Amino acid sequence: MTHNYTPVADTVRGVLDHYAESQPNVQFAYFPETKQSLSYAALRQELHNQIGLFQRHGLQPGDTVSFMMCNGRTSLVLFLAAIYGGYIISPLNPAAGDEQLTYVIEHSDTRAVFVSAEFAEQVTSIVKQLASGIQVHQLDVDTGCPEGLDTAPVLAAVSAEQDGMLMYTSGTTGRPKGVVLTHKNLLAGGMNTAVSHE
Repeated sequence: MTHNYTPVADTVRGVLDHYAESQPNVQFAYFPETKQSLSYAALRQELHNQIGLFQRHGLQPGDTVSFMMCNGRTSLVLFLAAIYGGYIISPLNPAAGDEQLTYVIEHSDTRAVFVSAEFAEQVTSIVKQLASGIQVHQLDVDTGCPEGLDTAPVLAAVSAEQDGMLMYTSGTTGRPKGVVLTHKNLLAGGMNTAVSHE
């Protein structure tokens, strides 16, 4: 059976908005750790809530935002919220040593790092050495962004060619190398994954 995986929009925000409006109650994700699921409509609400938190901390669209936490509801929402809101998300690898993490945090020009409890001390120590004004914020890995924040944040326009993610190679033969992915790249990667699982 062959499916048409042509994206319904040319940005991550456009795709998520499309499904939040066309099938709001359909399950987007399931989290076995907490036995909770997240619909497309609920996802969009949580994305807006997280973007409101970014804005409360003075982060502007186009800023790089990093995170280091285990997989779960919070890491998923944080990852998507940054891209959806026009920020650049830069995931940090918990398996990397302090030297690589220090380099990546500094090289990425990140403005804030969001962490779960188990990584808070390590990341705070690294950031203090950089003396660069980088913010560190701790979030619960299962409950995420505190409720009661701005649920209708101001959203900057995003485009298919806009940077959405900054990844770093492992750096086994030298310094880690940054790889920038646009919204278009991210959607193409998603389509390739869907096709390969067909």
